[in-house]
Amino acid sequence: KSTSGINLKLNEFLQGDVSDVNLDKAILSLDTVAKDYKKSRTGNDKISKERQTIDELTSKIVNASAIERALPQKLQRLSELKGQIADLNSRFTLVEKENKRINEYAHYEQILALAETSSENAKQILNKYSGKLPSTEEISKLQALSLENATLKAKMGGGLSSEEETRYGTLKTVFSNGEPSEDELLGLESKINALNTAKARKQVIQNSETFKADSDLLRFTKNLPSAEQLAEMDGLANEHKRISEELNAMRLGSESTGNAKGNGVFLISSFIFIALIILGAILTVTNPLFLVLAGVGAVGTAVCLCLFLVKKSGVNSGVQAKINEYSSKQMYLENKIEVYLTSFGYSLANGVMFAYASFKKDYQSFMSLQKSKSEIKAGEVGIDNEISKLSTELNSYFISYKIDETNYVSALSKLKSKINEYNNLKSRSKSIEQTVINASAKISENNSVISNFLSTYGLNSIDFNLILKDINLYEREQKSYNELTEKARLYKEEKGITTKPDKSLVDLTELSVRLNKLMDEQSALNSEIENDERQVEMLSGYESDKAQAEQKLSEYNKTYDLLTATSTLLKTAEQNLKDRYVKPVKDEFIKYSTLLESTLGEKVTMTKDFEVTFERNGQERGEKYLSSGVKSICALCFRLALIKNMYKGTSPFLIMDDPFVFLDNEHFEKVEKVVKALSKEMQIIYFTCHESRKIQ
Repeated sequence: KSTSGINLKLNEFLQGDVSDVNLDKAILSLDTVAKDYKKSRTGNDKISKERQTIDELTSKIVNASAIERALPQKLQRLSELKGQIADLNSRFTLVEKENKRINEYAHYEQILALAETSSENAKQILNKYSGKLPSTEEISKLQALSLENATLKAKMGGGLSSEEETRYGTLKTVFSNGEPSEDELLGLESKINALNTAKARKQVIQNSETFKADSDLLRFTKNLPSAEQLAEMDGLANEHKRISEELNAMRLGSESTGNAKGNGVFLISSFIFIALIILGAILTVTNPLFLVLAGVGAVGTAVCLCLFLVKKSGVNSGVQAKINEYSSKQMYLENKIEVYLTSFGYSLANGVMFAYASFKKDYQSFMSLQKSKSEIKAGEVGIDNEISKLSTELNSYFISYKIDETNYVSALSKLKSKINEYNNLKSRSKSIEQTVINASAKISENNSVISNFLSTYGLNSIDFNLILKDINLYEREQKSYNELTEKARLYKEEKGITTKPDKSLVDLTELSVRLNKLMDEQSALNSEIENDERQVEMLSGYESDKAQAEQKLSEYNKTYDLLTATSTLLKTAEQNLKDRYVKPVKDEFIKYSTLLESTLGEKVTMTKDFEVTFERNGQERGEKYLSSGVKSICALCFRLALIKNMYKGTSPFLIMDDPFVFLDNEHFEKVEKVVKALSKEMQIIYFTCHESRKIQ
């Protein structure tokens, strides 16, 4: 296709070489403005809008003209309606006035009828009471008597309940032989106290016979020492005491040669501690805590002995031998005593002699308790006899009053409760009997007054609420009669009623419907006429607006025709110019391209805008689908066509700078033949850089 430079030059040539004038822009501007006046389709353009305005004004003019023609007829109908409405109003007023007089008299008669009804109701009430109504004071008195009777009857009926009657009968049986006296009850309390005291004494005896579970005395119940064992143990203990005393004397004597003062101190201390041992052993019989005293004496004696032996380390061997002999005997005796004590379960932690002292004390206590138990057993038999006797007496006594219970304190409480209950029921029964007698007399007296009242007013029974209601109703009916009578008199004077109207009520419904219908029609017709008159007043304006719109439409059509004609002429001029200058170029291009079709292998052509197209597989395609080699051939054809048209007289020479570099050898051979043929018409200077592109 042509380059932009070539196109620019061609356009300037075609349009008179004026750079600021562009035919396409001018045509586009004309077409754009023309569309403002009229579009291809009816739409938002000036001519369509104006035609629409004219159509609307035409419709309004037609409507207004029709309304103007029909307006006299509507005015005539409005006048007729006004006359009909006036006639109906006059008739309605006259009938309404007559109806009012009839209604007033009917209302007057209604008041009189109500007064007569009240009078009749009052007479009927009087007839119920033999022509005379009782006073409210009489009714109040009778109400008080009736209330008193009801109260008395309630008291009469307020006797013992069925349960109480049954209970009273049972208690009568229980106390059929009389009630216990106060002395009897006091005697019962004494026996119960004596029985409880005997039981307490027996409990003390039983508690004293039982040893504590952790007592050391329990060991003797299963392992009581024999007399021989006791004698042997006492002998061993006495021998141990003698040996211990002699051993202590020898030890003290062995120290007499030493420090007399010091020996005296040890000797005194030893005697004190031994005395503590003996005193503790003796007192332990009465209180085990004195064992601690004996223990302190034993420990002190041992300490003094050790100190003395240390001090007297220089005692002669003869004395020492004697001491050793006695010490061995002492140990022998302790071992034998230990065997006995161990068999009875005594601990030797505080020494053999301490344990022996505890044994002696426990044995003596056990024997004392055994003696006490025998004595107590003898007294327990007498207490059991006493308890049995008292229990039998109390059981027999309470059973006689239907109380079977071994807890005699509770049984006595129940007996007293029965006595109180019996006396209470007996007292109430007597009181009720007297109340019934008194109430019956008073009720009879009150009933006599009530009977006189019934006889006086001809009544069979008394309904106080009904009587009071009748009294109030009679008073209201009498009051109503007086008020209604006065109201009728005043109403008659106010309305000027003299005689009863001789006409009947006229139903105004149909007349009112007709009148309302005519008034509705009149109102609607008034609205229509007002609207029609407004429409008629606007008729001249519609006609003026239509004339202006038609004039404007004519101007729009002229302008549109001028625009479209100008655009058409410009397009025709453009085509003529193109046919004159473009067609020769196109024809020459086609001539050259036809020569190359065998080389190109496709049919090539050019549009009016110098755009190259070609046919491939039956479809027309643009130059962008051509290969670079084919494009170079088309470019050559285009330039040859331009040269042919630009130079009419003489032919210029051509300079080719190897334009066929993109062709293969096969296609180049075909092009070479064409170039050689062209060289016969014009001089061609061909530049190439390769032997393969050499044209001879």
